[in-house]
Amino acid sequence: MEKLRSPPEDLNFEFGNKVIEWIKKYDLKVEDLIRNNIKWSPSREQLIYLFYGRDEEVILWQARNFREGTTHKSRFFTGGTPEDVIAAYPPKQTEGEIGVFVEDCISALKVGRAGFIGVPCFSATISPRKLARISKRFDHLVWWLDSDKYKEAIKQKQRTELLGTKSYVIYTELDPKDYSINAINRYVRRAVYPDES
Repeated sequence: MEKLRSPPEDLNFEFGNKVIEWIKKYDLKVEDLIRNNIKWSPSREQLIYLFYGRDEEVILWQARNFREGTTHKSRFFTGGTPEDVIAAYPPKQTEGEIGVFVEDCISALKVGRAGFIGVPCFSATISPRKLARISKRFDHLVWWLDSDKYKEAIKQKQRTELLGTKSYVIYTELDPKDYSINAINRYVRRAVYPDES
């Protein structure tokens, strides 16, 4: 594992209006950020998603830039190696549950609030090595990537099934985070348990 670059030193839970208005668009509140240990760096104007190892040390973090003039391409910075870390919302997942792969942390947080384990990929792909580790933890893995990555989701589903884990794909026009908690619950349950519909 490469040496982890430290997150900003001025992290706190005093979120500015820009962030509060942004999370409101996704039906989230400041309490959701605090509960999931998501912090704010005022000096860098970044929302910081933190992930911890066994000894409660930060092993992976991602910054979402809110600074005026930030280009779409440079909105995110990731410290650490996502390949080595299984990030999840809620963080204390247990085996045998439904894992839902999404591209970003806010989508994963909302999936967690809907009653499943939200796993941010930090991109649209995942390596065979990491997928093998993750597939051992869950009875069902759902791929719900952004609409432009549907073909990639199908490919990941097929790879997951080769590992012996039941796998499903959800396609929607919008990102998972754009749907209500109830709608997320319905989409996932319909994918995993179609006979219940």
